Amino acid sequence: MSFLPLTHSVIYVLVDPRDGLIRYVGTSQNPNTRLKEHVREIDGESKVKVWIKGLIESGSRPLMVIIDTVISDEAEKCEMEWIDHFDKFGHLHNNRKK
Repeated sequence: MSFLPLTHSVIYVLVDPRDGLIRYVGTSQNPNTRLKEHVREIDGESKVKVWIKGLIESGSRPLMVIIDTVISDEAEKCEMEWIDHFDKFGHLHNNRKK
């Protein structure tokens, strides 16, 4: 169940619980479901999938932290701004760019 109106989305980060580093920035209208999808969809070679798979294999899971709520039509633009912000200050630790 979503806790946001359909016109809104959240910007979130996935954090490594072992070291507190931000590994991913994303957007979703239903963050609880999206986190479950991240944990379930670990097949593949992307840095995020490899990282999450390693977490799961070590008995851990990524932490999701909501950092912003935005109008859904602006979510992708805002997500990129947050990615650029974290990159600029060296806080995004996976070199992810869309």
